[in-house]
Formats: sequence, structure tokens, C-alpha cells
Amino acid sequence: MKRIDEYEKAICPACEKAIKVGISFCTNCGADLSGLDLKIITTEVPTMAASTRIAPTQLESIDKEWAILKQFTEQKNKSEIINILRNYITRLTQIDEASRKKIYDLIGKVLSEDPQFFKLKLFKPFYKNKQNLLAPHLRIEMENYLMNNYWFFKGETLIISSKGSVLFNKNYHEIRGRFYITNQRIIALGKQLEGNKRTAAGYGIIEFPYMGGIRFWRSWGSVDIIYPYNIKTKKFSISRSSIKLEQIKKEKEVRIDYILKHEYEHKGKTKSITDKLRFIPLKEEGESEVNFQNRRELVFSNIKEFLNSTLK
Repeated sequence: MKRIDEYEKAICPACEKAIKVGISFCTNCGADLSGLDLKIITTEVPTMAASTRIAPTQLESIDKEWAILKQFTEQKNKSEIINILRNYITRLTQIDEASRKKIYDLIGKVLSEDPQFFKLKLFKPFYKNKQNLLAPHLRIEMENYLMNNYWFFKGETLIISSKGSVLFNKNYHEIRGRFYITNQRIIALGKQLEGNKRTAAGYGIIEFPYMGGIRFWRSWGSVDIIYPYNIKTKKFSISRSSIKLEQIKKEKEVRIDYILKHEYEHKGKTKSITDKLRFIPLKEEGESEVNFQNRRELVFSNIKEFLNSTLK
């Protein structure tokens, strides 16, 4: 007996198009089919099971995909990389956990291949697509995997992470999304807001104390940047001891404010920058108020321990 998800078609000998079995004339070209021995083909009805097979739940290998991504990364071809990553992100809800991790590894390989290119050019569209296309649990899963396996320095380990905001300096520059506290630094990823009215400025990254560069203004208005971490030599050009905790300015139920002072050498002179940091943990999606209150205390405790022990 024929399965109910199969049906028969034939091939027209004149136009080679698929036609129904048993008809006298081809519905495509009009050829007379009477008495002809037609070639029969069997086709599965496109049921839900068939559509699942079109988008398999397993991803076998990432070697070919990485070869393409690596080429585009070397060329710094932002648009092609983003198109590929967006396609991967849309597939995450259709595949199993092992296959999701393979996609995370592809994204991580781009990050490892050229960290500065990823953070400066790819992060904004990548993060935006992740926020728009993924459910909260997959967003957190992807971000945690990339942070632990590709973002952290050697010997860096995660202490705690939280949804929230990190604000710094007098211009109220804010990253609102998720921040990570490690044994070496605080990293904030998310929507970048600027100014007293919090005008939108895309998506950004804060890495503190090694936040990608200490900026200072030249007399004619251009900006120099000192990169604390040298990717090629894998060494810090600015020691942690040069970044000092001045004081805890304010401590309220919903936030902690710190004043920090950066001291560094430039052209034989000692320069300094004072930063104001504000940490505001926020509720996770679906989190109860009681759990949030308890978790916020834990986040505050870890922030204090990190800053007080690291920045002395």
C-alpha cells in the first residue's frame, strides 16, 4: 500500500515537465499522451515532516562555512559577514543545542580572527540582529558562550552577569543591555545611549578597566587612543595599578556609583582621567521581584569586591 504522504506524477516526453498520471494531453505543452509509456516519478507531499527535513535539526560540519567567513574576515567585508551571520541567527530556533554551539563557534572564530574589526565594525549589526531575532533565553545562551570561549583573555573567568546599565563620565554615556563581571574587568554590551536626554547612538561595548583604549584630546581637536591590550603580543600596555579606585560616591538601593582615576604615561608625561561609573542591575525577562531583589544584592557585592580588590 502506498503511503498517504506520497503521490505519483509522470514526465511529459515532449516538454519534460511533471504532469499528473492518467491524463490524455500534457497540461504544459498540449502533447498527445495517448498510448505512451510515461516515466513515473514519486514525490512526497510537503507535510510538516518534510519541511523539518528542509531545515535539519543538526549541523554536521562548519569547515566549509568557516572557510568562506575567514576569507570575508581577511577582506574586512562587513556586509557579506553580516548577511551570513544573520542567516545563522535565524536558524538557531530550528536546530539542536550541539548545532547551535557550532554556529556560535563560527561567530567566535570571526571574533578571534580579528577582535578589533569585530568589535568596531561587526558588533553593532550582530547585536541588533541577535536582539531582534532571538528569544531571551537564546540571546543569553549565545552571549555567554561567546564571552566564555572567545571574548575573555587567558586566565579570565566569569564571576557574575546581569541584565542592566553601565554609565560612565559626565556626558552620561550609557550601555544598556548585559554586563559581565570577571576576575579582571567589567564588560557591558548593548544599546548605546548618549547625552542628558539619552539620545540613541546605536549599539556599543564598554570594557573596563581594559575598555579598548584611553582617549585624550590633542590641542587641535583630534583624538589619540592608547590600547591597553595588544592583540599581537598578548600583553597589557597599561598596568592595572594605573587605574585606581578613588571612592564610592553614592550607594542607593537601585545603583552604585564609583569615581575612578586613570593614570598613564604619554611622551614622558603622566596624564590622568577621572571616570564616574554607575551600575544599575535590571530585571531579567520573567524574573520575580523577590528573586530580582536578592540577585541585585549579589551583583552589587561582586561589583564592590571586583573594584576594591582589583583597583588598588
